[in-house]
Amino acid sequence: KTFSADAGNTLAFDYKVEVEKGELSLTVENPVGEAIFARVLTESTHDTVRLPLEQDGRYSIVVVGNDTGGSTDLDWDVERRQFVGAQANAFEEDIMKPLRLF
Repeated sequence: KTFSADAGNTLAFDYKVEVEKGELSLTVENPVGEAIFARVLTESTHDTVRLPLEQDGRYSIVVVGNDTGGSTDLDWDVERRQFVGAQANAFEEDIMKPLRLF
Protein backbone atom coordinates (compact mmCIF):
# COMPACT_ATOMS: atom_id res chain seq x y z
CA LYS A 1 0.00 0.00 0.00
CA THR A 2 1.23 3.49 -0.77
CA PHE A 3 0.09 7.00 0.08
CA SER A 4 1.24 10.55 -0.63
CA ALA A 5 2.16 13.00 2.09
CA ASP A 6 3.95 16.29 2.62
CA ALA A 7 6.79 17.02 5.01
CA GLY A 8 5.32 18.01 8.37
CA ASN A 9 2.32 15.69 8.10
CA THR A 10 1.77 12.88 10.62
CA LEU A 11 0.79 9.28 9.87
CA ALA A 12 -1.69 7.76 12.32
CA PHE A 13 -1.17 4.02 11.74
CA ASP A 14 -3.38 1.42 13.46
CA TYR A 15 -2.68 -2.28 13.13
CA LYS A 16 -4.36 -5.38 14.54
CA VAL A 17 -2.51 -8.61 13.82
CA GLU A 18 -3.51 -12.17 14.66
CA VAL A 19 -0.45 -14.42 14.36
CA GLU A 20 -1.27 -18.13 14.63
CA LYS A 21 2.10 -19.33 13.31
CA GLY A 22 5.31 -17.91 11.83
CA GLU A 23 6.06 -14.20 11.90
CA LEU A 24 4.84 -11.05 10.22
CA SER A 25 6.80 -7.88 9.56
CA LEU A 26 5.21 -4.44 9.24
CA THR A 27 7.31 -1.61 7.81
CA VAL A 28 6.57 2.00 6.86
CA GLU A 29 9.07 3.35 4.33
CA ASN A 30 9.73 6.98 3.41
CA PRO A 31 9.91 8.14 -0.24
CA VAL A 32 13.57 7.01 -0.58
CA GLY A 33 12.86 3.52 0.82
CA GLU A 34 14.21 3.98 4.35
CA ALA A 35 12.23 2.38 7.19
CA ILE A 36 10.68 4.94 9.54
CA PHE A 37 8.78 2.20 11.42
CA ALA A 38 9.46 -1.54 11.57
CA ARG A 39 8.07 -4.37 13.69
CA VAL A 40 8.50 -8.13 13.48
CA LEU A 41 5.52 -9.79 15.14
CA THR A 42 5.40 -13.40 16.35
CA GLU A 43 2.25 -13.07 18.43
CA SER A 44 -1.10 -11.32 18.13
CA THR A 45 -1.07 -7.61 18.91
CA HIS A 46 -2.98 -4.36 18.38
CA ASP A 47 -1.36 -0.93 18.44
CA THR A 48 -1.68 2.60 17.10
CA VAL A 49 1.40 4.69 16.34
CA ARG A 50 1.82 8.28 15.18
CA LEU A 51 4.76 8.86 12.89
CA PRO A 52 6.06 12.31 11.84
CA LEU A 53 6.59 12.42 8.07
CA GLU A 54 9.68 14.44 7.23
CA GLN A 55 9.70 14.32 3.41
CA ASP A 56 7.31 15.10 0.56
CA GLY A 57 6.41 12.11 -1.61
CA ARG A 58 5.00 8.59 -1.68
CA TYR A 59 5.33 6.45 1.43
CA SER A 60 4.85 2.67 1.52
CA ILE A 61 3.33 0.32 4.07
CA VAL A 62 4.91 -3.10 3.57
CA VAL A 63 3.56 -6.33 5.10
CA VAL A 64 5.62 -9.51 4.73
CA GLY A 65 4.75 -12.91 6.16
CA ASN A 66 7.28 -15.64 6.86
CA ASP A 67 5.38 -18.95 7.05
CA THR A 68 2.60 -16.90 8.65
CA GLY A 69 -0.93 -17.96 9.53
CA GLY A 70 -3.51 -15.52 10.88
CA SER A 71 -4.96 -12.18 9.84
CA THR A 72 -4.02 -8.53 9.50
CA ASP A 73 -6.18 -5.42 9.78
CA LEU A 74 -4.49 -2.10 8.91
CA ASP A 75 -5.93 1.39 9.02
CA TRP A 76 -4.12 4.69 8.50
CA ASP A 77 -4.76 8.37 8.08
CA VAL A 78 -2.44 11.17 7.04
CA GLU A 79 -2.99 14.13 9.32
CA ARG A 80 -2.21 17.31 7.43
CA ARG A 81 -0.13 20.04 9.05
CA GLN A 82 -2.22 23.03 10.09
CA PHE A 83 -1.31 26.54 11.15
CA VAL A 84 -2.27 27.23 14.74
CA GLY A 85 -2.13 30.15 17.13
CA ALA A 86 0.40 32.88 16.40
CA GLN A 87 1.55 31.19 13.17
CA ALA A 88 -1.94 31.43 11.69
CA ASN A 89 -2.34 35.04 12.79
CA ALA A 90 1.02 36.06 11.32
CA PHE A 91 0.17 34.30 8.07
CA GLU A 92 -3.22 36.04 7.84
CA GLU A 93 -1.67 39.43 8.64
CA ASP A 94 0.87 39.05 5.82
CA ILE A 95 -1.85 38.17 3.33
CA MET A 96 -4.23 40.87 4.48
CA LYS A 97 -1.68 43.73 4.23
CA PRO A 98 -2.54 46.20 1.48
CA LEU A 99 -0.32 46.01 -1.53
CA ARG A 100 1.54 49.25 -2.28
CA LEU A 101 2.68 49.67 -5.83
CA PHE A 102 4.29 53.12 -5.44
